[in-house]
Amino acid sequence: MTIINDAKLSGLIPPVVTPWHQNGEGGRGTFDKSAFDEHMNYFHANGVTGAFILGKTGGFQYLNLEERKEIADHAAANFSGRFQLVVGITGRNLDETLEFSEHLNGNSGIAAVVVAPMINFGAVKPLDYVTKVSQTSQLQILLYNNPEFTGQDIPFGCIRYLAEQETVSGIKDSSGNIDYLRELISLRSKNFSVFEGSERLIHEVMGQVDGWVAGSANHNSELMAYLWNNRNDFGKIGYSKKLTELGDCLSIYRQEGFMPALHRLMAERKMPGANHVNGELPQRELVQY
Repeated sequence: MTIINDAKLSGLIPPVVTPWHQNGEGGRGTFDKSAFDEHMNYFHANGVTGAFILGKTGGFQYLNLEERKEIADHAAANFSGRFQLVVGITGRNLDETLEFSEHLNGNSGIAAVVVAPMINFGAVKPLDYVTKVSQTSQLQILLYNNPEFTGQDIPFGCIRYLAEQETVSGIKDSSGNIDYLRELISLRSKNFSVFEGSERLIHEVMGQVDGWVAGSANHNSELMAYLWNNRNDFGKIGYSKKLTELGDCLSIYRQEGFMPALHRLMAERKMPGANHVNGELPQRELVQY
């Protein structure tokens, strides 16, 4: 399969919230394109290099396939030239994931698709899951390790094998496990990027990873961009003060929960994405094979 966009993924690529009108037909609501555009412009103004849409922070678990297609198409049409745009394509089952992947094929505005192999899919193992997607995708694949959501870490041996495949270009790790993350870092190469997805570990690996998927950028992209862009100043007084600000955010997340706190902090700053899709919509159940 020929990859249409093989530029190496790197930099600050936050998981973007999905702004949502709650007053749609049947009470379900609709995608708020205007608020999404304003939120993306906020990222761009503060030096954010990429955007990860339709991840867990983006509420993919609440959205049906057609809604996710609409959001991805809108983002690619309006922001591909300004960001490394990566799109989460994990669906309720493998068939849905493959349909979304095929829908995005040929879209040169998308840098990569993000695949979270769902361990609780039963008979479909992580290696088989990713392999089936890679056989049909014309876009780079970024793996997503999120044991809180999937039930367990992707086995390291599986990642080591996939890292050698042409279509698999990296991994985002949200495990919060420093030992596991260090194993992933050992796989870094010119063709395989490692992204840290847990703010609480970034101070330990800032100079060792290719990028940072920092959810806090949704309410404070200025701080997250400063920390990433000035990572070579780690240990200096000014940088340490900024890390203290991040520590204050982490303390709030521990007390309130990440998504409730994110929603509140965005609302306090009157940010356009504060009305993001969340638990007000029923979470779709994953379908096992």
